[in-house]
Order: sequence, then C-alpha cells, then structure tokens
Amino acid sequence: MLALEKCLLVKLLDKNVAFVTMKERLKAIWKLEDGFDLMDITNGYYLVNLDMGKDQDKAINGRPWMLFFIST
Repeated sequence: MLALEKCLLVKLLDKNVAFVTMKERLKAIWKLEDGFDLMDITNGYYLVNLDMGKDQDKAINGRPWMLFFIST
C-alpha cells in the first residue's frame, strides 16, 4: 500500500502522455539511485512514489518545477 503523504502528484502542462512515456521521461530527468512507482490517476495526472528519501529531495529540488499544494 502506498503512503500517500510521501507521494508526488505529477502532470505535464499542456500535454497528455502515455504511462510508459511519462515513466521514461521521469527516469531520464531525475537519474535516481533507486526506483519509483508510477500510478496513472486520470486526465494526465500521475502519482509518483519514490523509494528513497534522498531521491525525493533530488526529484523535488533538482529541477525547476511548478508546485501546487493540495490539502485534503
């Protein structure tokens, strides 16, 4: 079971891409030490669960991202 508080919600702006394409793009951009799980939610949104804490920091802080915080 995923711990949702440790997941990232990802969407490419202005584009919808296939699941495999999104996973390959994220792998190429982030160059993580460990893996990650990707879940296709809907409407071009993906839920990303990174396996290691330092990979989470690298994914969030390593690139210029637009971040929107959604509270539930």
